[in-house]
Amino acid sequence: MCFMISIEKIWEFTIIVSNINETTLHSTVLIGSRVKLRYEDDDSCESYTVVFPNEAQPELNRISFLSPIGRKLLLSKVMQSHELDIPLGVIKINIEGIQFGG
Repeated sequence: MCFMISIEKIWEFTIIVSNINETTLHSTVLIGSRVKLRYEDDDSCESYTVVFPNEAQPELNRISFLSPIGRKLLLSKVMQSHELDIPLGVIKINIEGIQFGG
């Protein structure tokens, strides 16, 4: 299985990690971040934790950073919007909050 992450994302990740501080940890989605999402279609919220592939447990909302949703969320910021391709079509989400760890 091949997973592609763009050079731009790798560069952005390098910059974020080299300047890591308490604010960065809670304002950028990193591996280990808990992300609160709001679905635009019905205004409901759900939280996911972005994890390494071997720690993924989708039934517990623990998603791999290499999954389609994980790749979209990685390095995102609070209030950023995304469109997610799912089997039933496209859904729009907004990132409402980010908490690193715990």
